[in-house]
Amino acid sequence: MVRNYNYNYKLCPFTCARAVTAPKAIHKLVRATERERDHCEAAAGEINPITIPDTSPYPRPFEMGKDSQASSAMEIDDLKSNSSDQIAPKFSINVLQLLKSAQMQHGLRHGDYTRYRRYCTARLRRLYKSLKFTHGRGKYTRRAITESTVTEVRFLHVVLYTAERAWSHAMEKRQVLDGPNARQRIYLIGRLRKAVKWATLFAQLCAIKGDSRTSLEAEAYASFMKGSLLFEQDQNWDTALMNFKSARAVYEELAKYGDLESQVLCRERVEELEPSIRYCLHKVGESNLQASELLQIGEMEGPALDLFKAKLEAVMAEARSQQAASMTEFHWLGHRFPISNPKTRVSILKGNSENVKDDLNGLDKAVSAVLGQRTIERNQLLVNNAKSKLTKRRDDKNEKATKPEELVRLYDLLLQNTSDLSDLVSSGRDRKPEEVAFTEDCELKSLAFRAERSYSLAGKRVEAYALYCHARSLAETALQKFQAVNNGDQMIIEELKILYDECRSNSCIEHATGIMEELKAPENLSKKISSINLTGVDKKVEKFLLEKLDVYESAVGESNVKSAPRIEAFPPSFQSITRNPIVLDLAYNHIDFPSLQHRMRKDKSGFLSSLF
Repeated sequence: MVRNYNYNYKLCPFTCARAVTAPKAIHKLVRATERERDHCEAAAGEINPITIPDTSPYPRPFEMGKDSQASSAMEIDDLKSNSSDQIAPKFSINVLQLLKSAQMQHGLRHGDYTRYRRYCTARLRRLYKSLKFTHGRGKYTRRAITESTVTEVRFLHVVLYTAERAWSHAMEKRQVLDGPNARQRIYLIGRLRKAVKWATLFAQLCAIKGDSRTSLEAEAYASFMKGSLLFEQDQNWDTALMNFKSARAVYEELAKYGDLESQVLCRERVEELEPSIRYCLHKVGESNLQASELLQIGEMEGPALDLFKAKLEAVMAEARSQQAASMTEFHWLGHRFPISNPKTRVSILKGNSENVKDDLNGLDKAVSAVLGQRTIERNQLLVNNAKSKLTKRRDDKNEKATKPEELVRLYDLLLQNTSDLSDLVSSGRDRKPEEVAFTEDCELKSLAFRAERSYSLAGKRVEAYALYCHARSLAETALQKFQAVNNGDQMIIEELKILYDECRSNSCIEHATGIMEELKAPENLSKKISSINLTGVDKKVEKFLLEKLDVYESAVGESNVKSAPRIEAFPPSFQSITRNPIVLDLAYNHIDFPSLQHRMRKDKSGFLSSLF
């Protein structure tokens, strides 16, 4: 094969030398050579073509392009065949858990729909950017999400959060102080329609692209949105009831499967949907809600109940009007009074509903009071147990001893319990004589506990005696008041009698014990002074093992008693030892000793040393 190029002869060696580099270099070289050829033809006329043998191992540029196109076409055909053979994967979304976590973390825990709407907007912006699914930089260009568009699960998140944004915007308009006016209500219903539109699209896409559980949750979500729209429009109650029941049925079935958290969330959503279903039944005519039931529903929490709570006052007014239509007379202390004015009937029913609310509060208060009494009885049993351990001779070393501080702590708990119980009973507006007597009984018990606490705290006999006397006087006063009442509570009377006797006996005991301690105080003081030890060791000194080798007794101690083993004293104590005597030579400087020069050796000297 021979290539024919019209090259200048000066460029031919360069061309041939550079032709064996790389395919990209060939393209650049050919373009540069053609430009140089055109320049030479314009300057010197026609140039004979030069035939260059095709010795390069690389293909020509145009041939390489054809080969690459053919290979890419083959790869595309292979991909198409592989994709047709494979089954598209199904996406899985735990819709309820995803929405609940987002709602609780971004405002709906406190009913802040504005914050949640802003979160949905920011979340959508991040999803659009990550998916590169923006709608134009300048002018808005709508891009629809269809079945072919959904290539990953985040496209389903886009549709879901768009529906949530529209729904939260509608609920935000619902939370206006005086309620939405006509213009705001139209806007609110429009946002709910948009939420229904996106929720329906989400259900359709999940039915195609999602698994079975995701499809069911999406259907339940769309049904809830449709029911909420009809609930707000106050029309088509049959259709709204059907949608709410459909959502409840799906969540009831989903609550039987999955992990524990998903089951709990599904059960909570079923409980949130129940009031809306009952109200729809009431509007259809298959149920009759009472005012007390409406109050109980109003105390429930959950995002699904916010639309119901917004209409609660209107619903209660409607319920009162229906009850007032059947109310013709008013009963009071055996008298019957006819009522002809409808407004008067509604006012009486409103007062009765407030009485029902007071009855519920009173029931709650009574249950709390009973729990408080049981707590006091339990703490009294603990006090008796601690006293028995404190007064009993502890011959058994295995049993843990009770300290007086434990009694003080228990009496502090009893004082707190009686104070809380007294505050709870005295919190009502209209107090009955039984409640007044119960409050006085709590105060008497509190005084008795204070006396016991002061005695257990540091043995203060004077304060304990004064408190016992005061408690006895109050118990006597309360007992006289109870006995003056014909239908007095016999149990409280018996308790007051026991309390009076205990206060009287304890005051006498404290008085006598205080006098005895005062008389024995000088004697005890002299005993303590006489037993003072300079070493500071007042306990009985036990012998060590080396001192009682003839006695078969363990020096290590028992395993359940924390005591140091008495084998040998360590570190050993100091003992006195003998030392060298001290000699003081006081007369040394005053003694004249004899001379010893004559006994000393004399040094011999030479002739020369004698001359000098």
